Amino acid sequence: MLIVSACVALLVIGLPHGMFDYLTLRKEGRGSWIRLAFLTTGYCGLAAIGFWGWQVAPTFSLVAFIVIAISHFIEDWAPEGSGLFALAMAISVIALPALLYSAELSALFILIGGANAGTIADYMRLVAPAFGLIAAAKVIIDFGDGKTDQAWRNLLLLAATLLLPPGIGFAIFFCLYHSPKHFAAGRHDLMDQPDNPQRFFLYMSVSSAAVVLCVLLAQPLIPMDERLIVTAFQTLSILTLPHMMLPAIIDKVRKFSTIRWQY
Repeated sequence: MLIVSACVALLVIGLPHGMFDYLTLRKEGRGSWIRLAFLTTGYCGLAAIGFWGWQVAPTFSLVAFIVIAISHFIEDWAPEGSGLFALAMAISVIALPALLYSAELSALFILIGGANAGTIADYMRLVAPAFGLIAAAKVIIDFGDGKTDQAWRNLLLLAATLLLPPGIGFAIFFCLYHSPKHFAAGRHDLMDQPDNPQRFFLYMSVSSAAVVLCVLLAQPLIPMDERLIVTAFQTLSILTLPHMMLPAIIDKVRKFSTIRWQY
C-alpha cells in the first residue's frame, strides 16, 4: 500500500504542473483559431502516440519514458552547476534504487513494462554508482562553497532515492521538488493572461482525471493495487511526451505559419 499511496501522490500532486501547457497553447494560438487547432492537435496527437505505445510495445515505452524523464529532470538542476552534475542528479533519482533494491525495482519494471523490462534494472545498477558519486561530489562541493540550502536539498533527495524502496523516493522528488517548482513557474508566467478560463483549475483537473481513467480502463484484469501502480507511471509517461515536445510543436507551427503567409 505504501507504493500505491506514492503513485496516487504522483497523480494528485505531480500532474498539476502540466496543466499550464494548455495556457501556453492558448497564448501561442491567440488571434488564430487555426493556429490553436494545429497546436492542440499536435499536443493531443503526441499523447495518443504515447498511449498507443504502451498498448503495443510496453518495454520500449518504458525505456523511452525513462530517457525522456531524465532529459526533463536535467532542467531542475541545470542552473545549479555543470551539465554533468545536472545529468548525474537526473539519472540518480531514477537509478539509485537499483543499488539496494534491485529485485524490487526489476519487479516494478516488469509490472509496468512487461516481462522483458526487468533487465532495465540491471543497466541502472551499472550506471548508478558512477553518476551517484558525481552527484554526491557536487553536494560536497556545494557545502564547501557555502551553498548549504542547495546542498542539503540535493543530499536529502539522493538519500531518499537510495534508501527508500523503488517508487517512494522518486515520488518524494517528483511531488516535493519537481512538480511544485514547475507549478510555481507556470502560475507566475501564465496565470495573469486576460483571457484565461475562469475555472481553469477545475477544467484541467477534470481533464487529467479523464486521462487517468482511460489509462486505468486500458489495463488488463490484474489486482487493483497493481493497476493503480501501472496507471500512475503510464499516465505520467503519456503526458510527459507532449509536455517535453511542446516547444518543438510551437516551433513547427510558427514555421508553418510563416510559410503560409509567404505564399
